[in-house]
Amino acid sequence: AGENGCTICEGGKYSASRAGSCTACEAGKNCSQDGTTEATHATDFCEAGYYSDLDEAGCTKCPAGKSCASSGTTTGDLEGTGDDCAAGSFSIEGQIGCTACPPGSYSAAGQAD
Repeated sequence: AGENGCTICEGGKYSASRAGSCTACEAGKNCSQDGTTEATHATDFCEAGYYSDLDEAGCTKCPAGKSCASSGTTTGDLEGTGDDCAAGSFSIEGQIGCTACPPGSYSAAGQAD
């Protein structure tokens, strides 16, 4: 506990005022700092091109072949083919959206660089 007897919530967790414990940060949120408040947690989403899972302290670059075009992407969004780049396009790690293949080339859905 700190000087005042209160314990700071570690990265990946947050708390409201007068809380008795810390709460796991939601997927798609950026809780990278120790001492995250409920107000910060409500508005601090992972940027486009990044994602997070429940209780993670920060955001991770989206994998190649995924679009990750919006903020607040979660691990669940990346499962399956829902966030795959469409056929004829690709992405590299951490890229926002997908890039069309140049004329004379192609790619399958979910293709990396």
